[in-house]
Amino acid sequence: MPRPMPRPMRSPRCGCRRNPRPRPQPPAAPRYVQVGSFAVAGNAAAAKARLAAAGLPVSSARTGRGLTVVLAGPFADARQALATVRNAGFAEGLLR
Repeated sequence: MPRPMPRPMRSPRCGCRRNPRPRPQPPAAPRYVQVGSFAVAGNAAAAKARLAAAGLPVSSARTGRGLTVVLAGPFADARQALATVRNAGFAEGLLR
């Protein structure tokens, strides 16, 4: 009876690629900074005026509860956006 041929030893697989290709990063979505939510329309208008006077792009929206949300943006760089808005006097700005 002939003996079976021994199988050649395989090197263990680590599951990694030798030359992984970098994955393309999706473009960053524009970011906004929420500077406040106001129940009084005059306060929202004052915040918008302060942002505009600082040369920042301004937008606002009404919520279902009747608040006016004031936003600065859009900005391409989230960290820079937050720093810019905070330097304009809105220390409580939130990234959105």
